[in-house]
Amino acid sequence: MAIYSGRPDLPPLTSLRFFAAVFIMLTHLGLGSLYQPFGLSIITAVLGMPLFFTLSGFIIHYVYSADFARGWAPALRGFAVARFSRLYPLFIFLFAYFAVWSSLWVIASEPAVLVSYLTLTASWWYWQIDGKAILSLPYGWSWSIATEWLFYIAYAAGLYRLGRLKSARATGVALLALCMLALAALCIVGVTGEAWEAWAGRVLPGVITRAQDASRYSANSFFVWFTYVSPYCHLFSFVGGVLTAQLYFQLKTAGVRRATNELMFWGGTAWVLVACAVFSDANAETLGRLFFLRNNFLLAPGYYLIILGLALGRCAAARPLSGSIITYGGEISYSLYLGATAFAGHIAALPANFPSVYFGLALQVLAGCILASGLHTVVEVPAKRWLRTLFAARPPLARTAARFAGSGATVMAHRTDESELKKQMANSK
Repeated sequence: MAIYSGRPDLPPLTSLRFFAAVFIMLTHLGLGSLYQPFGLSIITAVLGMPLFFTLSGFIIHYVYSADFARGWAPALRGFAVARFSRLYPLFIFLFAYFAVWSSLWVIASEPAVLVSYLTLTASWWYWQIDGKAILSLPYGWSWSIATEWLFYIAYAAGLYRLGRLKSARATGVALLALCMLALAALCIVGVTGEAWEAWAGRVLPGVITRAQDASRYSANSFFVWFTYVSPYCHLFSFVGGVLTAQLYFQLKTAGVRRATNELMFWGGTAWVLVACAVFSDANAETLGRLFFLRNNFLLAPGYYLIILGLALGRCAAARPLSGSIITYGGEISYSLYLGATAFAGHIAALPANFPSVYFGLALQVLAGCILASGLHTVVEVPAKRWLRTLFAARPPLARTAARFAGSGATVMAHRTDESELKKQMANSK
């Protein structure tokens, strides 16, 4: 976690990033190895993606809200460089790999699609090539990076202003209202899905509806793109994460009793577990048009409570989630998600009849972590360091102070900047 504004690290939240990455990787490993523990498909990505997006909103506001409050213009450049250097190097490294060694080169036949990949906007609009949308193409799981990029733009464009909410009551009401609005809006999206998807098929070129899509989970359909791949339905999760961070600031100042802190964490955990049980594969037919909710906002309210409980630090789960090994897993979570998932087919090479399903999955996760650690060390960190040095991504406040201070103060501010920059380079988010 970068320390742009002097904020201390929150190790339990770093550990949550590890779990989010593992949930997503397990889905791809399960699909590759055909393991089905207890006869169930391993579709844990529905746990991981909402956790990533809610955590992202919290961490971005936690790290950058003070900088934007001091001044939008001086904060913007450092924010843009930090976020770009965080996402782009590993993304483009793996993009190049798949372009050379797989059929990803087919996107060259569609210049607009190629440009959208290279500019991290591939999930922002619906497209398909020969009947295959982004999820069905090699490197398709990288859609979330483009989705995340839009969240960063939205934050810099105005979401940072949520930091102007002054009281915990006002922020809590805003967060509750967001949850209610999001669930209501998405229920309407699900219930009316057939109608608006058919309309899109008539007015937009190349749209594939669920009725026309023969792929598993209707992965090429306009409905799946809009409700799962695109940033627009997931934006609720990110905004809620921003509000959760604002609520954390206010509760941290006011003080929260440990019993209340424990209630937040375990209440959030209960929400997630119950939601997963109700919206399981076994109930898909019963839930019908609302089953898709598990792919976007359904788990977010529970995650807000879990994140808040862990961030405040006075619940029993915070301590075991602060260990050095598990937090290192969180630090390499981006490489674990993007890199290990990229090679999940090779990692999942164990035979489907391997004597122990669980031991086989454990071996695969371990192999993924080793691969992710290598990518993090060899690609992600050096590239991030080089880009931040190139663009001199110093903390905005220190840079402003150096500009207006005298010569002696300028030297001291510069030294402080360099020390802070080294800290930033040594950390992930």
